[in-house]
Amino acid sequence: MTDAEERITWVNDSFEELTGYQAEEAIGQNPGDLLQGPETDPETVQRLSEAIADKKSSQEIILDYSKSGEKYWLDLTIDPIFDEDDNCTGFIAIEKDVTEQIERQRKLKKSVDRYEIVAKATSDTIWDLDLLSDTIEYNMNIYSMFGYKQREVKELGEWWRSKVHPEDQEKVISKIENVLQNRTERFQMEYRFQCADGTYKDIYDRAFIVNDDIGTPIRIIGAMQDVTEQKVEKRWLKLFESAIKTTNESVAIIEAEPTDLPGRKILYVNEAFSKMTGYTKEEVTGETLQILNGPKTSQKKRDQLMRSLEKWETCEVEFVNYTKDGKEFWINVSYAPVKNEDGSFSHWVCVGRDVTNRRQREHDLKESLEEKKILLMEVHHRVKNNLAHCFRYDAATGIFRRK
Repeated sequence: MTDAEERITWVNDSFEELTGYQAEEAIGQNPGDLLQGPETDPETVQRLSEAIADKKSSQEIILDYSKSGEKYWLDLTIDPIFDEDDNCTGFIAIEKDVTEQIERQRKLKKSVDRYEIVAKATSDTIWDLDLLSDTIEYNMNIYSMFGYKQREVKELGEWWRSKVHPEDQEKVISKIENVLQNRTERFQMEYRFQCADGTYKDIYDRAFIVNDDIGTPIRIIGAMQDVTEQKVEKRWLKLFESAIKTTNESVAIIEAEPTDLPGRKILYVNEAFSKMTGYTKEEVTGETLQILNGPKTSQKKRDQLMRSLEKWETCEVEFVNYTKDGKEFWINVSYAPVKNEDGSFSHWVCVGRDVTNRRQREHDLKESLEEKKILLMEVHHRVKNNLAHCFRYDAATGIFRRK
């Protein structure tokens, strides 16, 4: 309590406990001079001063300081005291410490500000589910991601659940119920969500639980990421991996450019490569394909291959290679460059086929043809000699006549 000149005349025990000032230290002081500090809002002080000058009741939230300099927030109500003649004889101030509430509000505001910034910056659909009212709110990405118009998106939580693919609904609802029951702070889930045109997109959803002061879940905030393309790519990747593993042709993936070796390092080989060459994946990783070359490997073909690699051209060559134990084999190998997302070359894919049997058949056929050619020449020679013994040539008539 203060007198008409705003000097403290009385304080209770709670005042002493909160501020650190004893009654004898506070009495006779101006409350503002005693309790306010550098971060006390001057506009709030001005409003209180005007109300006191006008002898009116006022209520404000104000930042004050204890005797030790500790800051605290007060919900301050000041009422004038009048005597029987309606003269203002002083003021009574009731102060409630609301520091915890103010700090929670400030943290919440900071979180909301961050949430709004993230919601604007991300391409994800941000959703905020109120568990008490079963209503849900979205950022603007709900429209661009799924093609809905604003009037089509309802705030009811049931609308969201109805758009989850029927085969995924039980899984999603069960997941949310489990995390709420177990008081899990963060969780992830994958499901399919229906677009405005009736198709479904694959969604990766990351969410966290917001609790009230006593730890009861009241909200769930999540971010829906469209992973449809990644899912498709993943499925294709599995198919390609399966094809590479099961094919009889050797496959090697090598660096785009040579690094510290005289050639491009091997990054991956499939099982067919190991069966064909005798080298395990571990033995050749980090080596180059030159490990397979040997004395009979055509240098002309290798030079042709190097020229194509330098120009980033697909190419196909055929030459002799050698297995780990030194056995020769003929290989037909094709090289194809691979580009990454920005269009630059990142790898080469090399696919090889063992053509030793074909080359052997060609060699055998060639030898057979040579033998037949020699035999035909011999037959021709003998026929010619036989004709020479049986016939003579008449130059006058130009006719062969039997001897």
